[in-house]
Amino acid sequence: MSVATENISSGHQETNQILFFDDPDLWNQVRFRQKLLESLEREKFDQRSITLVAELFERNETRDFPAFKRAVEQMIKTGILSQDDRDRLTAVADHWSYVRENNSSVYRPKSVEDHRVRYWPNNPKNLQTNWEYYCDIYEMDLFFEPSRFITKDTAIGSAGSCFAANISRQLQHWDYNYVLEMGLSKEHYSNPMLYETDPAQCGNIYNAVSMRQMIERAFGEWEPEQFLISKSPKFMDPFRSTKTFDSVESYQKSWKEHNAALARAMRKCEVFILTLGMTEAWEFADSGLVTSASPTHGDPTLLRHKNLTVEDNFRELERIYKLFQKYNPGIKIITTVSPVPLNSTFNRDQHVVVANGISKSILRVALEQFSQAHPQDVFYFPSFEIVTTGTRNPWEIDMRHVSNEAVERVMKQFQRQFMVSQEPLETIKVATLVDYTSMRRNPLLRYARAWFVHPLKRVLGIEGKPFGALLQKKSS
Repeated sequence: MSVATENISSGHQETNQILFFDDPDLWNQVRFRQKLLESLEREKFDQRSITLVAELFERNETRDFPAFKRAVEQMIKTGILSQDDRDRLTAVADHWSYVRENNSSVYRPKSVEDHRVRYWPNNPKNLQTNWEYYCDIYEMDLFFEPSRFITKDTAIGSAGSCFAANISRQLQHWDYNYVLEMGLSKEHYSNPMLYETDPAQCGNIYNAVSMRQMIERAFGEWEPEQFLISKSPKFMDPFRSTKTFDSVESYQKSWKEHNAALARAMRKCEVFILTLGMTEAWEFADSGLVTSASPTHGDPTLLRHKNLTVEDNFRELERIYKLFQKYNPGIKIITTVSPVPLNSTFNRDQHVVVANGISKSILRVALEQFSQAHPQDVFYFPSFEIVTTGTRNPWEIDMRHVSNEAVERVMKQFQRQFMVSQEPLETIKVATLVDYTSMRRNPLLRYARAWFVHPLKRVLGIEGKPFGALLQKKSS
């Protein structure tokens, strides 16, 4: 506590008395004055400013803020203060004036549109009393000002979780300039769901560390060791989660092609859409490298669980930003959180639904910090909020795959937020899970698994694994 606050509170602690904030004589209360001086101290006003206010309190009756402002004006008019001291008192009065006005009006909408974006929509009371304020969350945009910098010619790349594939396929379907340096162009496919999902066949990337490793690989700052995990009869690269290979030779050939294609793609991109899906990661204990997906095959000795914190994610995002600034400085980054929940969790002390909530919350906070740190280059797109809150029927029957309705909502808002052209565009429609999945339990299959399949696997030593694991045991 400063000397000024000690002086004003000496002999007048009044600590056992209730302080009424609507007391007409509040500003003359010693305890309230003490709290005001302490607030200036916490808000980094210099000690001289605090001393001047304390002296003003000692000399004047200031039953309320207007009386305080008059006292400041009178003290300035006396001419006994230096110009610096007059500026200090004026700064305190202006600061408190701003705070009071802002706090008094912060929930008071300035316009109908202001009300619509700052108050939760779908309020039925508004339909009865203020119908012009009513808006439907399933129809409205969940952003303030659009940032429209994407044209048909803009080179766009993306990477991320399976949800990110919806965006990349849709951009290709709309004939936007989606960068493809590996794989076939859309003209080779009759079904849009078969389009390439990223510029260089990286596969799904779920966490921020894997994303940073991919960008480092693109710019030649990291050349991954050649690892393979056997998925008989195929092989999988742990750093390219969804790409499998028929032979070691095909893996080595693709490894070189991928590195070159990724380098070309990341240098071409003018816009990069970065989608994060989870905070849970698998890390190699010797190097700290992270796999792109959970390694369900292979020797588990060298791998460790890692749940990335807000700080971990923000640090990785900053490293990605610096890499782009070094090698492709004009790029704009659009970030999203995948709304698709975790299918499973390695947190044994938490239900997967709870673990999913933690994971998505961490990602959302980290991306908010990232976009605020670079407002000219990084833009958050609220696909997570659009799906989980702003779509009437967001999920397929498994509650993990997004519905056609959700994809349409996401892509239409993406267009309104980022695309120069606002011409109506059709979204890709896919077969829903209910079209080919029966939700009725089959008791015969259930009993067959319980009394035959699972006991047989225990005998064979492959409990919890597919029968294909027998081939791996033989080969080892």
